[in-house]
Amino acid sequence: MGTSNFLAHRAPFEVLYAIYQSIASERIQDAVTLSITCRNLRNQWTAHRSAILWDLCVEDVPHAREALLVARMTRKVADAEKSGRLPPMDIVPGDLLSGSASPKSSITLSEYQQVRALNLLAQHVEAKLYRYRCYHPWLPADRPKPDPKGQETVLPEEPSSMPEWSDRVRLSFYRTMIIAAGLAGAYHEPTRKAMDSKADMPGILKKLDQAHRDAHRHMSEYVSLTEKEVNWLEQFAVCNIDATPEAEEAVFGRLAHWLLGNILEKDSRREAMAWRFARGLGRATYCRKLKDSGRGCPVQLVVEGNNAWSHADAHLVVWELMQVLYVFTQILDYFPPVDDPDRGDPSRVHALVVYPGPYVVQERQMLVNKVKDCKWNDVRNPRRSVHLVLGWIHERGGRPNHYVGEHSEFPTPGLEYKFFEYFLRRYCKSRLDDDAIDQGTLAVYGDRELGIFANDHVGGKFTRETPTASNVTVRLGQGFHESILKDGEFFGGSEVLTSCDPPPARIYREMEYLSI
Repeated sequence: MGTSNFLAHRAPFEVLYAIYQSIASERIQDAVTLSITCRNLRNQWTAHRSAILWDLCVEDVPHAREALLVARMTRKVADAEKSGRLPPMDIVPGDLLSGSASPKSSITLSEYQQVRALNLLAQHVEAKLYRYRCYHPWLPADRPKPDPKGQETVLPEEPSSMPEWSDRVRLSFYRTMIIAAGLAGAYHEPTRKAMDSKADMPGILKKLDQAHRDAHRHMSEYVSLTEKEVNWLEQFAVCNIDATPEAEEAVFGRLAHWLLGNILEKDSRREAMAWRFARGLGRATYCRKLKDSGRGCPVQLVVEGNNAWSHADAHLVVWELMQVLYVFTQILDYFPPVDDPDRGDPSRVHALVVYPGPYVVQERQMLVNKVKDCKWNDVRNPRRSVHLVLGWIHERGGRPNHYVGEHSEFPTPGLEYKFFEYFLRRYCKSRLDDDAIDQGTLAVYGDRELGIFANDHVGGKFTRETPTASNVTVRLGQGFHESILKDGEFFGGSEVLTSCDPPPARIYREMEYLSI
């Protein structure tokens, strides 16, 4: 890479002349041919640069369209941050890849480099998921398990099945990054508005600064908000537990509509899910057992226009949404991998992304050939980021934060999950079940469970043994919880859902502050 860059950009005339001279000393025609070839290459590159780059992307990068969309949306957020503006809140993801923005006619060299870098970052994140964050109790007893330090690599699937598994993880990563970039403006709007003297909310800014300092000191006590401050923040849908449907539609609608279309445009995935349901195998098993027992399936796909969506499509949407939720949760808790920065190393690749939580642009630096050696760094929490007080609003803000069950009370999802709550309610007529949230960590059950990505019975063969409730557990915090994989089903997401109609009863219970 270093040599090619030198010849392409910095080689002095004397070096190039020496190359021509050495060729011409043998045959002058070879030197002429080389000159003509170089000129033709330059002309073709100038005329067809975008088409060439896009063909290279499609050939080398799985889900290149989604990766390019991450790059373009991140650039919009980065440009806004650099100029001191609020990141755009009206991005329509599909518009960035259509018309004059079609990749084949518009992708630039810098975007191509970002797509390649994002592909590498997705590999880093994938490796982290199965090396450090998850246990694999469904593997046969003779397969080695990872030690606590993650020194031994254990694949979540047999090597022959890993491409399918990796494909799901990487696509979910790109979708997560697209959602984060699209929501950056909404999560920074409250602090921007609070900085306006007309808002008369200086207390919020001071408390956000204090929360920022406390977070970096790893302090256990956090600032609290007054009722006036909470009321003011609730004008923003991302801070309001009970935001109106219109307010949520304005913030989440464009992204949710794009994600629904992105899931359903993958014809091969729709066909695979239809195959499962036609035969009652794999991820179709749970739905079939619900119906056989007289209970209704909690998943329904809202039909729009003339779309002929099947029940299998509904389960595909839920399954892929929950894969995104899994990656989203992991990134909220654990910052993606990065090596120690060294811009002078030409082997390093730099990827720009917006991560959920702080919703700011981050530059990740990676070594191409050292995916396994990447490290976890603390998130860069920006000052005055509203995400620093979302946990307090949910847990101590006096708003209903517990579902009332027949015999128990269960915490509702935190404000960081609002996009997913909106999507489930809007397009699937469902919500996270009453007991889907761990009362100790406030995370969605299964957030350490790789079963959401696992291969099941597709293509007429068993890709691995079916896990059962007796041999599958998931690690949550410092303890273990029985897996939501029950009776031999593969986790498809609907296991932790219930119908959103009628709305559940809720009450307020003050909780110990756990999340920032």
